[in-house]
Amino acid sequence: MVDLVILHLRLMAIKSFSERVLASVDEEYGQVFNRNEEGEYEDYDDFMNALYLPMEAEEIALRAVYYELNDLVESNLQDLALALLTAKESKKTRKKQKIVWDLKRTELKNLIQDHYKFYFDDLPGSNEVEKIKAYADAHKHRRGSYSLKEMEDYNVTRIPTLHEVDRKDVLQSIELVEVFFRSIKTLVEK
Repeated sequence: MVDLVILHLRLMAIKSFSERVLASVDEEYGQVFNRNEEGEYEDYDDFMNALYLPMEAEEIALRAVYYELNDLVESNLQDLALALLTAKESKKTRKKQKIVWDLKRTELKNLIQDHYKFYFDDLPGSNEVEKIKAYADAHKHRRGSYSLKEMEDYNVTRIPTLHEVDRKDVLQSIELVEVFFRSIKTLVEK
């Protein structure tokens, strides 16, 4: 079952992490820009090189937030499916049984949808949850590039095209994950 208090605390920890890292990155950006105004860099390339580390730190922080959000979604879906799968699998022989961690997200979602009679796609925040997964998977498996299916779905023609995200997207994603699970909790507890 989804524990909204624990979920909220985890989301607030993720938000706090992102705010702290991004504040540190902003401070570093400010130092680089100040040094540039003081003429410390001989040319534009030196200035851009100095910006590299804070830019990379920002990218790493944003990816980390999406990885954590994706993990939070996965683990909560697994928690929801655990009792359902255990009851279903107990009728099978030991060798043919699956455990919840063996299931792909689509299998988890189907199991939950079939039991509770709702569709994830109808829930607020559902699109954002899928975007989080796509972003995390793209960076985990394809260095941030869209998959061929995604390129087709989104009518993307450049190869490679990277999943991009900004700070505003990250904060919105944190909020929408909570909205998504609040909706599920309401439906599951009917």
